[in-house]
Amino acid sequence: MRLRLYVCQMLVAAAPVLAEEPAAAPPTPLQDDATLHDVTFVGSKHGWAVGDRGVVWKTGDGGLNWKLVPVPTSAPLRSVCFVTNFVGWVAGGSGLSHSPASRGVLLYTRDGGRTWTRLGEGRLPRLHAVRFFNPMNGVVVGTATADNPSGVYRTGDGGKSWQHVVTNRAEDWRAAAFGSSQTGVLVGKRGRVALLAGEQLLASRVAPLGLRTLHAATLSRDDVGWIVGDRGLLLRTDSGGVSWSPPPTPLPNGLGELVDLHTVATRGESVWVAGSPGSVVLHSPDGGRSWTRQPTGETAPVRSLHFTDDRTGVAVGVFGTILRTTNGGTTWQPVRGGRRRAALLAVHAHPHRTSFRLLAAESLENGYRSAVHVVARNDVGPAAANRPDVDSRLDEAVVDLGAAEASVGSRLPLDLPDLATDDERLVAEWNRRTDGKLEDALVGRLAVLLKTWRPGVVVVDDPPPNDEVTKLVNAAVEAAVERAADPTRDLAHRELVGLTAWRVRRVVSRLPGGSRGAIDLAAYDTLPRTRTTLVAATARAESMLSDGRGTPTGVESFRVAYDSADAANGGHSVFAGIVVGPGTAARRSLAPIDGPLAERERVLAER
Repeated sequence: MRLRLYVCQMLVAAAPVLAEEPAAAPPTPLQDDATLHDVTFVGSKHGWAVGDRGVVWKTGDGGLNWKLVPVPTSAPLRSVCFVTNFVGWVAGGSGLSHSPASRGVLLYTRDGGRTWTRLGEGRLPRLHAVRFFNPMNGVVVGTATADNPSGVYRTGDGGKSWQHVVTNRAEDWRAAAFGSSQTGVLVGKRGRVALLAGEQLLASRVAPLGLRTLHAATLSRDDVGWIVGDRGLLLRTDSGGVSWSPPPTPLPNGLGELVDLHTVATRGESVWVAGSPGSVVLHSPDGGRSWTRQPTGETAPVRSLHFTDDRTGVAVGVFGTILRTTNGGTTWQPVRGGRRRAALLAVHAHPHRTSFRLLAAESLENGYRSAVHVVARNDVGPAAANRPDVDSRLDEAVVDLGAAEASVGSRLPLDLPDLATDDERLVAEWNRRTDGKLEDALVGRLAVLLKTWRPGVVVVDDPPPNDEVTKLVNAAVEAAVERAADPTRDLAHRELVGLTAWRVRRVVSRLPGGSRGAIDLAAYDTLPRTRTTLVAATARAESMLSDGRGTPTGVESFRVAYDSADAANGGHSVFAGIVVGPGTAARRSLAPIDGPLAERERVLAER
């Protein structure tokens, strides 16, 4: 009787509500190029992709056409799971202002996205993965909290209540894969890998992976699985995740210095992996015994892959890009967001040096596509406990201000006292970390970033006194700009990942506080399209990384550190003399400005 009742409950929960398809919502420019983090299909036709700014895209024709589905959140969405073409869940969440805590988002639909129900409201942290095995039983995985150090939650009643998996070690998981409702693999920062066995988290036997973040995993019912991560990390298991080792044939030599792998998809013996840059998908038809490079024609990073059969697959990623293949990945065609790139790339030594004001003015207000990269990581060492998820919080902050993403380098930590202020110790320690190849690890990687994002303008910082890290980063940026523009250098970039030379047209440096330069951004400058001021637009972003000191006021000033011959212009904008028209690959279409309303708001801001 109980079994019959349980089956009836599942059938009722899974039964679709017959209704018209949800009306296609026209995306705003910010939604149109929001980064997509996950994609899944039910069968060969019905697919879903989710990403930043609360975007959910839906296809009913196998990925040829996509429409935006309205959802009751604007938080970043990281994972999607559907058990039928009607019943599914999307998961994500955001950090809290002036607090290390986060708030999870879990939405459920039983009518194909026409309506959504919030689950676990206020009880779940930021989520990175969701998996339901039927309408009642599911697992979500995310950020560790004081109440639940494991970051793993189970439900047996469709999400009405959640029980956390018990562990003594706090983890910040970034992805999960499941072979069954009772077994799974969890991966995260600093090379962490664990097994989920029922209500327990168990250690997995894997060689030390250093500081690399693991971004994705797969696990099949026959116990074969894969994990991928920073610097070309690729490992395989045939024991359900108990132990891991490199594939029978490693990826091509040198690839690890060029690629961070963010996604893996499998079908039988076939394996596909991709990441940043998104210019190539690596494919093995035989379980890792051989590998071929499949060019995509795009450089924007790929965040998720899904194959519905051996020939048909979809890749999604930065700038809202969606690519599709019908020949197993031999060729890829963009169906959304093709050829998009960044107009501006900011490269900083420290997360808190990010110029949120510049992003608000140029990306949020003026539509220039942008990205942020932080070279040194400060989430390890003595102060690590205070900033376990600084990369997620920085990414969320810059996305709020119109940027595509923020990334933090995986290899160069500031984990020793006063390391940032001692140039000799800094170089010696980072040389040790890179096996004596600091130039390749720093300048070479920055050159890859420039060829990946293809910016017209690069932003750096003038170093304050005793900041040896910023001095080193600035010298590396200068060398990388020259190196990336030279087609005779770094031939492996083209041969291994299809990256070609790229010429930066201007480098702009932010001056220390109190200095004045050619380009000024005052706190109460108005943003007429956004209908706010710079200080108001950046308040939440500042709070995501602040130490409680509040939002800074005053003026931020910049100087032009380098101009190419054809862009030389002494203007008062970082893009002065550089033509990037609205609606181009590097710039969004712009909303019109309401002149009288903008003037009234300017007056109010001055007051």
